[in-house]
Amino acid sequence: MDALKRTEMQSGSLCLNLSSRVGWDDFPDFVQKLLRNIGGEIIEKNDAVDIRVWNVDFNGEMLRIVWDDFPVMVSLESSSPSGDQKINEIFDILNR
Repeated sequence: MDALKRTEMQSGSLCLNLSSRVGWDDFPDFVQKLLRNIGGEIIEKNDAVDIRVWNVDFNGEMLRIVWDDFPVMVSLESSSPSGDQKINEIFDILNR
């Protein structure tokens, strides 16, 4: 996790930056390794040429794992206060 940092998105929800070193082809393996460490199940995958947005269920809490190509970044995004709490929990786990 070379870019581990919590930020607030324009929506006011939290985003957890994870890595700026993961390429398009490496994203699926990165996500699988991440989920083995923190739990979670991929529910839906949406891929476009410049972005990948995968919805993940973390024990009933839905978050998005996003790969963006400008700038290259893999992040975990929330869209609710309870999702923000889950982002904080995951940040604490990864920061150990």
